[in-house]
Amino acid sequence: MFVGVPIPDGAAMGVRSSFEGVQGSSAMNESRGGGPAPGIDVPPSGEPAGGFWISLLEIFVDPQKVFGRIERGLQWWKPYIAVGLLTAVISWFQRPISVKVIELNLHGLSEEQIEIQRQAVERFGIVGVVLAPLAVLLLTLVVALLVNISVNLVSGRSGFGKVMCLLMFTGLIGIVEQALRLVVIHMRGIEAVE
Repeated sequence: MFVGVPIPDGAAMGVRSSFEGVQGSSAMNESRGGGPAPGIDVPPSGEPAGGFWISLLEIFVDPQKVFGRIERGLQWWKPYIAVGLLTAVISWFQRPISVKVIELNLHGLSEEQIEIQRQAVERFGIVGVVLAPLAVLLLTLVVALLVNISVNLVSGRSGFGKVMCLLMFTGLIGIVEQALRLVVIHMRGIEAVE
């Protein structure tokens, strides 16, 4: 029931049932008997089957299994590396689109001024590619802190590392959406951006 505190099935049934009324039907990955919820593969060791690599795929098709792994200690820095790399790649391929958008929004400037702006974006675009993963990390740290404080005020059952890991894995969904949008724009051609 509680992280790090095993409760035998029959020993504290009254306590367990009173908590179930507060938390909903049960804890995130536990069924009424204290074991994992149905549908979560559990080998004899009691840990969810798989690890980081399978979690990268399952966050899209069966997120409950990933949430079970996070509950049991999946580390947040592993998905951050994937998120950081994907963010850097997306930022790199976003650069030409950013140049085109700037060119479209610089009404009333001379051709020379527009060229200076375009060169500045191209020159300093690499800085954005390097800083994008750091910006994601900082934003996620702030959001994780706020979520962790809120959850601990309400239920007292959250850990900062778990919240970070959850945010990193769920952030992958938005990053894949960005990547697909970027592919579509590049397939249509950057010249088609209006």
